Amino acid sequence: MGKSREGGVYPGAWVVPGGGIDDGETELEALKREVMEEVAIDIEEAKITKIEGGASSGSSQKTLRETNETVNVQMQFNNYIVRLPRASADVEMKTEDDFEQATWFTSEEVKNLELSPPTESNLKSFNFI
Repeated sequence: MGKSREGGVYPGAWVVPGGGIDDGETELEALKREVMEEVAIDIEEAKITKIEGGASSGSSQKTLRETNETVNVQMQFNNYIVRLPRASADVEMKTEDDFEQATWFTSEEVKNLELSPPTESNLKSFNFI
């Protein structure tokens, strides 16, 4: 999970990597790109499963880096389970883009974090927390 940077969507809250789908990009291509951009993990070799019926939505404000303008963001979340071919302890993360910090958490540890409302709702619906 990553901790959102100040000025980002859900600032200071912990969220899972994600983001928008670029023009001409599939959901799966966007997932792979966003995980690479936000935590520098290549998930090309991962087993990726879309959670059917797991779509949800949310809204927040965000400050655009280029103009420093605050805008409202409406989001649709398409959720996936990503199983890496190695243990999380062997996967190095590097924060990029929208995160100021990233780390792995157990389900017990997640219960004590400040989560974004959609992250909390989704993790509860998947019985992770």
